[in-house]
Amino acid sequence: GAITISSTLGDISTQDLKSLSATFSLSGEGDGNGGAITISSTAGNISAGSLSSRSEAAAGNSGNGGVISLASTSGNISTQYLDSSSFSNLSENGNGGTITISSTSGDITTQNLISIGHKVGNGGAITISSISGDISTQNIRSFSSSPSGDSGNGGPITISSISGDISTQDIRSFSFSFPFSSSDSGNSENGGTISVITEKGSIVGNENPLLISGSISSSGEITGTGGTITLHAESLSGLTLFTLASGGKSGDVDIQSLDNGLTVQNLSIVTTAQVEIPDPQNPEKTITLDLRNLGQSGNTSFSSAGEIVLNNVNIQSDANGSQSAGSVTITSPSQVIFDNSQISSNANSSGAAGSILIEAAQLSLGEGDRISASTTGIGNAGDITL
Repeated sequence: GAITISSTLGDISTQDLKSLSATFSLSGEGDGNGGAITISSTAGNISAGSLSSRSEAAAGNSGNGGVISLASTSGNISTQYLDSSSFSNLSENGNGGTITISSTSGDITTQNLISIGHKVGNGGAITISSISGDISTQNIRSFSSSPSGDSGNGGPITISSISGDISTQDIRSFSFSFPFSSSDSGNSENGGTISVITEKGSIVGNENPLLISGSISSSGEITGTGGTITLHAESLSGLTLFTLASGGKSGDVDIQSLDNGLTVQNLSIVTTAQVEIPDPQNPEKTITLDLRNLGQSGNTSFSSAGEIVLNNVNIQSDANGSQSAGSVTITSPSQVIFDNSQISSNANSSGAAGSILIEAAQLSLGEGDRISASTTGIGNAGDITL
């Protein structure tokens, strides 16, 4: 059932809370949903242990994971592991539930957050927001994975603060079909959007995190699209972005600073599927993909109200199949400064290389910088406009 804890003025501290629907009989039907968990305080802080709202079935269909919501108007929020998922061993699955954490002026600190729809179920939306507080998260995952047949959609993941800083580890939203035999092969749906937004703060990767939005079928079947990754900040550093679709169009990357200049350091962007990629369920491992249905690479854009500084930035949006490479666009009313940075939108197969456009009052390139839209395959080289 539902769990609700609220306070107008006082702080709230909990240990672990669980609301589960579980069917363990091999002959029984599931379909029960995890219960909603809601914790709110108007003026106090919230400190929560691990919260779990799951639906599980040993056989038969499982229901949906329950909604998990934590909110404080002016207090800080800290959580341990949050899980809203649906899982069935033998039959169909429901969707992962939504997870929402919000504070108007307080800081937010979380451990791992997860919302999974196993098999055809969808991952749930995960949203973390504070108007003026800082946000620090560990790993965030919203995905659908299936070892047999089709998988559902990855859920959208949004982290936002108007003026606070954001620090994050891995963020993953994907649809992943990984059959153990050819008879079990299936299609994957779409990766979810990933948005990390702080208009006046910085985005910092903690422990070299991966941001992955993908649609992946390890057996080479047609897939959906990779999701768009959107980053808004005055500075960002220490991130690796993947927007992969092994059998469809890879997602786009949009990086902006709306009010001031933009400084980007130690950033890697890959918007085309590779033969070998990080395993989306365990990025410490790699998997090998069949790319016979590889779609178009995603586009990448940088824009700023001031100058743009790219320090140790690597952008890879090549054509590794019959479809074209993605375009790369950098726009600034001031200057664009490259410092040990590379852009690659090359043709490595029959698909054409992409276009690279840099619009700025001044462009600065150093000895270690490289901009390339060449061809090593039968596809045409791309245009570079400076």
